Amino acid sequence: MNNILRIGKVNVIGDVILFLGKLCVSLFCALFAFLMLDTHKYKSAHNKISSPLVPVVVSWALGFIVAKLFFQVVEMSIDTIILSFCQDSEEHQGNAQELGDIHVSAREGVIDDIAKHLAAGVDVNMRGRCQKDVGVLVKGDISCTAYTVYTV
Repeated sequence: MNNILRIGKVNVIGDVILFLGKLCVSLFCALFAFLMLDTHKYKSAHNKISSPLVPVVVSWALGFIVAKLFFQVVEMSIDTIILSFCQDSEEHQGNAQELGDIHVSAREGVIDDIAKHLAAGVDVNMRGRCQKDVGVLVKGDISCTAYTVYTV
């Protein structure tokens, strides 16, 4: 129940802030279009515009659509972060931990990373599947995606 309230609060506050962001970006586009059409170039000769209303409204609408698309990415990242926070607080009963599980990616230097963490007294937990070997450096659950971790 506590997580539902957290997610609800973040979504409501986030939606208001994101809407204000979309509105600011689109109004800035409309203001820029108006200022551009207000120059001498569009007030004289064959480039004369009788009313800047239609171009400014079109500019505002396009600015709002583009801002909406960009802010949807921001909204998705906010949702992902709050869901990850809620999952983490649920798994650890709200207690802060210095290092959770350390997820080591399969890349060069994995052995060095594992050795550093083991020297610091941290259990390294790698997710995925891996074959166990005598020379493996990792304590506890040993697995990695199709890679074997050996001692140096």
